[in-house]
Amino acid sequence: MSKRSGKTVRLLVSVAFVIVGGLISDLNVAAFWKPIIQNLGLSFIVTGVVSIFYTTSILHLESEEEGDVVSEKVLEKLQNRLPITNGIRMVTHARKGADAYYSWITAPGNPDLFFAGRSVLHRIDYDMKQRGKGSAEKVIAARLKAGATIRVLFLDPRSCLIERLAKESGQMKEAMLSDIANSLGICQRLYAQFLKGHRFSSRSRLEIRVYDETPYFAYHKQDDKVFVGFYFMSGLGQDSAAFETLDSETRKLFGDHFATIFSSASRLLELIPHRADPLMDLQLMEEMRTALAETLGEERTAQIMGASGDNLHNNHTV
Repeated sequence: MSKRSGKTVRLLVSVAFVIVGGLISDLNVAAFWKPIIQNLGLSFIVTGVVSIFYTTSILHLESEEEGDVVSEKVLEKLQNRLPITNGIRMVTHARKGADAYYSWITAPGNPDLFFAGRSVLHRIDYDMKQRGKGSAEKVIAARLKAGATIRVLFLDPRSCLIERLAKESGQMKEAMLSDIANSLGICQRLYAQFLKGHRFSSRSRLEIRVYDETPYFAYHKQDDKVFVGFYFMSGLGQDSAAFETLDSETRKLFGDHFATIFSSASRLLELIPHRADPLMDLQLMEEMRTALAETLGEERTAQIMGASGDNLHNNHTV
């Protein structure tokens, strides 16, 4: 591609971002959603404007290095001057490995945690190991020992939505199912190695469920701190931005949404206060394993669910 045609493509894409941002901002939605939608639209518009400015006013500079420095400064100034809405604000451009998502590992006391995403345990497991903290099941068990309340919600591999959701994320169906299989393997090891036969605080509570819905958000709650991520066409969840809720009304809006999905989701693994033993629905686990094997094959499914995850290719659906 020539420099001229490359510049034209960049310019057209930038203009498209501005137009899409304007359309998003004008969407007729419920009052609660209005500030959130407007903030998203503004983010698209700013991205487009900065890209247009870079393409038309900076790329022609004689020094490529000088152009990069100028563009970075312009972007920084625009981002710093974005109005903060009463609903949410962006805290990171990509959720992958974001520090804000993992303060719960060492948080004092017994935090109230809620993690929801299409294969959220797979994502947590990978990031834990990258940070040298060990496996997801090990860290979750340690937090339960300290009396934490933990709820986890991820996609049921039997769902007829899998193929469409994978396509929307720019993923192969097999890749999304592999990530979910990894999450199920974590549940198995958590139950067999860390919960069964162990004693926990009377405050400890764990509920892991699988859903067959289409929420277009990933949800992360640590006490009163709530982060949400949005799924966009042709983009993996890990690469999308993370937004922090700024007020109790917005936190309640997202919290109620996921509480509704959680209430109708299938119960997979539970550790309930004052109950003698943890409970895992072994029949549900077998049904999901069978569904995975239909696409991935028996050998591959067993390999993913039985492995610790260290040597697996990570696709990061969440």
